Amino acid sequence: MSRLILFSGGVESTALLTQSKPDDLLLTIEPTYPNDLPSFDPVKADQLASYYGLKVHYCKVNIPIEPKPFRFVHQMRIFVSLANLWVAKSSEITEVWCGRNSKEPSEGITPFINQMMAAWNVLQPRVPFLHPLDHLSKRAQWEMIPADLKPLVS
Repeated sequence: MSRLILFSGGVESTALLTQSKPDDLLLTIEPTYPNDLPSFDPVKADQLASYYGLKVHYCKVNIPIEPKPFRFVHQMRIFVSLANLWVAKSSEITEVWCGRNSKEPSEGITPFINQMMAAWNVLQPRVPFLHPLDHLSKRAQWEMIPADLKPLVS
């Protein structure tokens, strides 16, 4: 059984890799922001994954969205949608992990996140969507990442 880890290349999702197992799946979106603006370097993402014995699965998304201003919640909507498709196709996935720190989500985003999680629980009631490190600050998660990998984090 494996976990599906949603990976953006940032501090929180990289900290999740420190808790990963070899059979976990690592999923990212290409591009992660509207207008093809990359949020990470694929070479660095592959190096991070390789360190933990994982492979990044890139999902090319071409949805013509231009939310203004762009907020974290827009990236989460795409990640949650893709995670739903991956879980639907693979009975091996037992959990979905997503990075978050103790200061997230901000007040303005909380209602959107709650709606997405309610929808997830309807669509995938047997596969929990978890934020296993959300009790830790961003700084504490940064400290979990080995020093030689820190230059690779977006």
